[in-house]
Amino acid sequence: MPNGQAIVLAGPTTQCLVGGNALAGQGNLISGNSSSGITIYGASHGNSVCGNVIGLNAGQNAALPNNGNGVSLYNFVTRNVIGLPQPGWGNVISGNTGHGIHFDQASESIVQNNIIGLSSSGLSFGNNFGICLATSSPSQLIGGVRNDGRFERNVISANAMAISVRSDNNSICGNYIGTNSSGTVGISNTLYTLYLHAESENNLIGGANIDGGDWYGNIIVGDTFSGITNDGSSGNTITGNWIGVLADHSVPLLTFTNGIYLSNNSRDNVIGSFGDGQGNLIANSAIGVNLIGSGTDFNRIWGNTISAFSVAGIVLGAGCNEDKPAPLVGMADMGLVSGTAQAFDYIEVFKAEARPGARGGSLIFVNSTFADAGGYWELYPAGLLANGDYACAIATDGSNNTSAFSYNVLVTALIPTYTPTFTATITPTYSPTATITPTLTITVTSTISPTSTVTPTMTLTPTVTPTTALGDVDLGGKQVLAYPNPAQDQMTFVFHLDQAAEVKVLIYNLAGERVAELSGDFTAGRGQTLVWECGDVAPGVYLAVVLHDNKKKDTLKIAITK
Repeated sequence: MPNGQAIVLAGPTTQCLVGGNALAGQGNLISGNSSSGITIYGASHGNSVCGNVIGLNAGQNAALPNNGNGVSLYNFVTRNVIGLPQPGWGNVISGNTGHGIHFDQASESIVQNNIIGLSSSGLSFGNNFGICLATSSPSQLIGGVRNDGRFERNVISANAMAISVRSDNNSICGNYIGTNSSGTVGISNTLYTLYLHAESENNLIGGANIDGGDWYGNIIVGDTFSGITNDGSSGNTITGNWIGVLADHSVPLLTFTNGIYLSNNSRDNVIGSFGDGQGNLIANSAIGVNLIGSGTDFNRIWGNTISAFSVAGIVLGAGCNEDKPAPLVGMADMGLVSGTAQAFDYIEVFKAEARPGARGGSLIFVNSTFADAGGYWELYPAGLLANGDYACAIATDGSNNTSAFSYNVLVTALIPTYTPTFTATITPTYSPTATITPTLTITVTSTISPTSTVTPTMTLTPTVTPTTALGDVDLGGKQVLAYPNPAQDQMTFVFHLDQAAEVKVLIYNLAGERVAELSGDFTAGRGQTLVWECGDVAPGVYLAVVLHDNKKKDTLKIAITK
């Protein structure tokens, strides 16, 4: 077969091999034709295209384009193979005026180990689209794992668009998109990178580490509008990809505006993975994940590392994901992270980037939990948070709407357990013959106030009679009562205990910042008190979260006036 000539496999052609091992000189040069370089059509199936140079000259230093696609498959062809995962069996498909590989009414093919848009040495000779999956072209496998020993990935760079998808149930895995062959240098596709159109559904983009260390995620780099664009497509899973990061973990010179962009009724998509932290790594873009447009709802964003952004980690445009509110991280120390969200939300906590007062920046997945019926949640960081780190969280509701990130909260060291001296504000009267009223035990411990500790000295006879019987205070069905409320200089929290417990009152402002903590170890009894010296606290409304042995019991709205 003369080099340069177009090849046509007209159906029903089966089991043909076009090319061979390029390292053994078995591949064809298929360039400079007035139509597509290779055309497979008419119910052809089971054919293999391997080891060819399609669209460049013999030295691969100049384009010699076919006036059409590099490889065109259409009219109900199935189960064809473009490239095989062994050295020398992949194709170079570059420089063509149409698409590198075009599927139209073609299904169940495998595309592996090809260079699409570059020469073997890394020179840029882009096609229009690198790979185009037109309508009625489902169930293709584009790539495989990105382990060098498997030779399954494709390199798709320097094209106008890397991959365009208008069909369903395709798997696009393990490819280097927008890089050189080793994945260490960015070579951007020029207009779009990976584009899921509204006609496509239920595609898998990437994949987690599920095969003995082999990652199925793609490496996607470039300076286009977005790494992955989902324009109205539903039911897709995007996970395990590195977006904006090279294969050696270095930062590319080229950065996306959006790592992942969902728009125009994109619904029921999964970005990341549930409960294992093996989601996407999205970095070095302006926005990590950006949702915009009417009907863009029910999209789960979980288990991802989203960092080094210049604007925001996750942005929900007006109405997107049903305006799902972000959770509040109220307390974060090395032993416990807790906060509030909507009832029964699924909460993920991350070690965050050091962005004080900012939202998000997830570096390490820490742990996950569910909020209770009152919206309270807590989890244990299992040694993944240290003193001086920052923590953040996201929330996903039962309809699979995920929020933006919470504000970052500084992680503190474990708060020590104190055994405080008596600090109650009761003023007792003394009588040499009095006995202690049964409802108050003078040896009960109370709180350490952050601003002062008062230890009364008793030099008279040890029996006292208080003038106030706090054991008779009616808490109105709540676990704790605050009085006076509002307060100016001092507020007392009163509670009853059925059994001994450590009691904490954590006080937050409405920005979620913790402004005070009261705590003490108490025996069982009624009328126990903790006192907050709040004279130097700014006037305003605060939330007091009450914990018994680190389990939430109540939340009160309190106010400070001056």
